[in-house]
Amino acid sequence: MYGFHQRIYELIFGNLKKYSKNLSIRTKRSLLGVSFVIVICAYILNCDIYNFSFRSRNMIYAVAFIILLITLQNNENKLLSPKGKFIIGCLYVLGGGSVIASIANGVTGYFFYGLVYLFLLPIGIIMFNHGNFNEIILSFSKCSVVFFFIIAVSSFLFKPIVEGQYASVFGDPNLLGLFCVETVISGMYLIKCKKWKKTTYGIIFFAVSFCYISGSRTSALAIICIIIIEAIYWVKFKKISFVKIVKVIIGITITVYITMFILINITPGLVNLESGLRAGDKISVHEIFNYNIKFSFNETTDDIVDKNLKGIKDNDSFTAGRTDIWKETIHSLNAFGHNTELVKGISYFNKPMYVHNGILQIWYSMGIIPAIGFILIMGFTGISALKILCNFTSWTNKNIFIIEVIGATSIFVMFFSIYFAFMNPLIYMYHIILFDLANHCSVDDLSKERKSLV
Repeated sequence: MYGFHQRIYELIFGNLKKYSKNLSIRTKRSLLGVSFVIVICAYILNCDIYNFSFRSRNMIYAVAFIILLITLQNNENKLLSPKGKFIIGCLYVLGGGSVIASIANGVTGYFFYGLVYLFLLPIGIIMFNHGNFNEIILSFSKCSVVFFFIIAVSSFLFKPIVEGQYASVFGDPNLLGLFCVETVISGMYLIKCKKWKKTTYGIIFFAVSFCYISGSRTSALAIICIIIIEAIYWVKFKKISFVKIVKVIIGITITVYITMFILINITPGLVNLESGLRAGDKISVHEIFNYNIKFSFNETTDDIVDKNLKGIKDNDSFTAGRTDIWKETIHSLNAFGHNTELVKGISYFNKPMYVHNGILQIWYSMGIIPAIGFILIMGFTGISALKILCNFTSWTNKNIFIIEVIGATSIFVMFFSIYFAFMNPLIYMYHIILFDLANHCSVDDLSKERKSLV
């Protein structure tokens, strides 16, 4: 199969080599930016504005992925490391199991997964032998931070906070939390690269604020994971002081209260203004804000706590019903999966639910074969991250980014139904990290900066 992929690679991308090798560095960086802009915009639109179909969303992501691969074109042909071949083998298991599940259950979506895991991702690993990962992270991080700033501003202008557990912008707190976590990781990378340092700190503060107010405890755990890793780095390399720590804590706290104040008091008026302008009405400022704007520290604190802990208080359980879903899922597991991704017959909300665990979800949906491939891939990236984490000499900016993405993704896999190939920008980057890890033979290699151009 490896030789087959090499032939497909040459057939599809071989003819592009003579063109891509002549592209300037600036052009390649622009293409990288275009690739990530497509992914992030598609994710944002699908979350809250326009519900793309499964087919449309994945076609958009696939196009963006191919644009990224084109930028990696190079005349070099390197053999894959043993780890690379192992990962491709895991992808074969995952993809082959998806195809079997498609046939067994008559679900065309599972067949699409099979194509992604059997063909597209292995080709990506082969092509990534030529990639400069630092350039890719930098482009991705810039796009993430800029678009989160746009989302934050749009939230303040058009999306008032609601009474339920969810914050503004996205209907699902975990979807908002995913984007917040991705922004924090990207922002920390830019800060260590000394890019937009002051501005980026502010955006990180707002990302943490949105994450906390969203009520997504899974995202909060991911943020804590990132903070711990960053704290170890800054303390170990003596790049932080007590004063800086206090400033960060105060900055985040103030930002949380400012965010909550605006969403509760200012945003509803701006929404009224926007609605009036659409209707062609003439509205005065007094009519827009025809309610008392007030700030009470105690009441705002209660609102913030209620937002984050509502699921626990309503269900009297920290897991907020997840254990009930997992129990029912385990009882329903079979060899070839189901023709639906929702678990039925559970008491939580009295309606079919997603499993809220990536491993159980893929087993429940597509059966034990793809679940084995998925577990092997998660185990490989987890072990790789731990090796880097335990070897301080390999703690480059790039490798910290790798650790944080793998750690955050692992947390979401445990408590959210993440297993799609390109579900969102964080998972999109997770697969690119998988490609980079697959093309290195040792942890020592990970600490070396690759000198090839993108």
